[in-house]
Amino acid sequence: MADAFVDRADAIQPHGWLIVCDETAAKVRRHSANLSELFRFWKGPFIGSSLRDILGPEVTHSLRNALSRNPTPAPPALLMGVRFPGCEGAFGQPTFNLAVHATDDETLIEIEQAAPEGDRPLFDRLRASFARVAQAAEVDRLLKIAARLCFSMLQYDRVAVLRFESGGRPVVVAEQKSPDLESWAEGACPIENFAEATRAKYLAAGLRVIVDGEAAPSKILARPDAAPLDLKFAFLSAASPDERETLRRSGAVAALAVALVVEDELWGLILCQNQEPRHPAMDLRAVAELFGQYVSLRLQLLLQRRSGEDRAEGPATTAKGAAKGMRVLIVEDQALIAMDLEASLNENGAVVASVCSSAAQALQALEGAAIDAAILDLNLVGETSLAVAEALEKRGIPFIFATGQSDETTMPPRFAGKAMTRKPYNVKQIMAALAVALAGRE
Repeated sequence: MADAFVDRADAIQPHGWLIVCDETAAKVRRHSANLSELFRFWKGPFIGSSLRDILGPEVTHSLRNALSRNPTPAPPALLMGVRFPGCEGAFGQPTFNLAVHATDDETLIEIEQAAPEGDRPLFDRLRASFARVAQAAEVDRLLKIAARLCFSMLQYDRVAVLRFESGGRPVVVAEQKSPDLESWAEGACPIENFAEATRAKYLAAGLRVIVDGEAAPSKILARPDAAPLDLKFAFLSAASPDERETLRRSGAVAALAVALVVEDELWGLILCQNQEPRHPAMDLRAVAELFGQYVSLRLQLLLQRRSGEDRAEGPATTAKGAAKGMRVLIVEDQALIAMDLEASLNENGAVVASVCSSAAQALQALEGAAIDAAILDLNLVGETSLAVAEALEKRGIPFIFATGQSDETTMPPRFAGKAMTRKPYNVKQIMAALAVALAGRE
């Protein structure tokens, strides 16, 4: 029966395993050819079998719960420290990490060995890194800090921050490296360009890892009539010819790339390379991706300042002076955006009294914090901030709305005249709006 299944052009890196099921994660439709190395107890074909029988009822239940919370291909749902029945001690590791991607009609399950626990307070380091990034007031300084922090956190031989010019030509704008390597920042960058397909993949996925570009990939087994498998969001997808050529030219075999995205375009990369195979653990990669998203937010803000696109109405110094010491409530459901806004307000002399991700949290903060003004993300997850706006109105506290939406159809008539700012946040416009709001109260 195994002869009915063929290997496809699709392939993954051989350090992990892949299972592809239907959209309900019930039946296996295809899998990496190396899956039998992990589930050695399984004697029959995997394709057509129940996922529950292979992974066990407990893991399958947790996987489906994760899918219900995160039903999108990127970012994937992560399950850490998973144990499979019958695989105890496989490859010297009793636990595994899973990344689960949901598409329209399939579920992709990526499996990797879990790294030893050790002493790795990753999220404490991430918070400290955010604080360092928030202090950068110039683009060049920001990118140098990003290179230095990634070099320390990710432990690759080289970290280069690249800015893309036309045609995908990279320009090195910051670098941190081992002493024995030649500097790319001095004109020795061997990478001529990144192919358009490669750049599109980095933009879609946000983070790309190649553990060993010289290792033979593991093919995907599927029924002969199966459609091509879309692996653009998969951590495990095999290195493309363009990626292998980039590694060859660089004298490296392993790489980790973090996308720097400005106004929904791929501005550049934080490119990490290693001369030996390197397998960063799944939790470390998640931290690297969050770090890249925060650096992208700061980069966009600083580029706006540099270009003059963020000129506010009236002198900026007047707005900054009027807002000095102002105690501001932020209601924003995106943590990274809220952190960036908080840092920007602090830089401009305001004091952030509280940051809330829901209307309930904000209403509670109003009861216990002294607040002079507020910035309200109009559309929160599953709700709006209109209840908070009403509470602020009753207290006579000025506020402005922020939204990423293209219209204001959810705005009640009584708030139609309120100041509105668009996302991504433009701090000078916000400071000017807050100064006007405070002046109106007086």
